[in-house]
Amino acid sequence: EASEQGKQELILELLPILDELQMAIEAARRTGESEVLKGVEMVMRKLERLLEREGVSPIEAVGKFFDPYLHEAVQRVETSEHPEGMIIEELRRGYLYKGRLLRASLVKVAGSPKG
Repeated sequence: EASEQGKQELILELLPILDELQMAIEAARRTGESEVLKGVEMVMRKLERLLEREGVSPIEAVGKFFDPYLHEAVQRVETSEHPEGMIIEELRRGYLYKGRLLRASLVKVAGSPKG
């Protein structure tokens, strides 16, 4: 149990690095830096595979309905394009560790337009 707790704490410390790699990938795509993009994507895939082997899995968010156990809503967006309660954007990916919540996804959720 103590070793499992230590492993979970280490994984939690790695998640911000994964977030920063994702931001670097998005920036490289916007600026067209294909060589940088390839390198960062390769590092990110290796880290994702390592975490997956240890029992970490990403939480699916966009296109799913808001679940307060898995998602933390940071904004409600009035729209008629999506049903109320549907997640329309993920701001930070969430993760499960061996089926238990490790970190909730930060999301924007669709709401019915007022009026």
